Amino acid sequence: LEEQVPILQSLSNDTSAELVPPANSSDADNGDDEVDNAESRKCWFIRELNKNMPYQIVVVNNKLWGGAKTVYVANSKTFVNIYVGNGQKYRGQYYTPKAPAVIQSQYNEFKEVETANPDNEEETITTQQSIFVVQTEQMPPPPPPADDEENQENDANENENQNEETEQATS
Repeated sequence: LEEQVPILQSLSNDTSAELVPPANSSDADNGDDEVDNAESRKCWFIRELNKNMPYQIVVVNNKLWGGAKTVYVANSKTFVNIYVGNGQKYRGQYYTPKAPAVIQSQYNEFKEVETANPDNEEETITTQQSIFVVQTEQMPPPPPPADDEENQENDANENENQNEETEQATS
């Protein structure tokens, strides 16, 4: 089950255990300062710009998702949410991909074949032949020819049908 989080809450209450460095890290606290540990768990970093100018800007950065930012013009309803990143959540350690697999050697399709030398029967010649063989295309046998009597009957029936159609068309 996931922890239920209220819809509206203060940014200062939004914390994450993922932001705390691991205990064996040199950045990790040695347990003396609980305040620093609580501060490092906060998911948001708030920065105010142009404090002495008529238009103040507040930039809110998300520490858990490094590319998520909200820029807000103070005392107005104008703000922009933007995410520019690679879709990776913050991790306490660096990402190190594993080494790629060893490149395989080229497949040897040739085998060595020893044949008798036609010039000197006592010597043999070593040649290389491909293991792949070109196959000849085999077509199915043609259908047997039809009997002559059946062909004559079919031709006679077709001629009768054509004669009847022409008679009907002319009448």
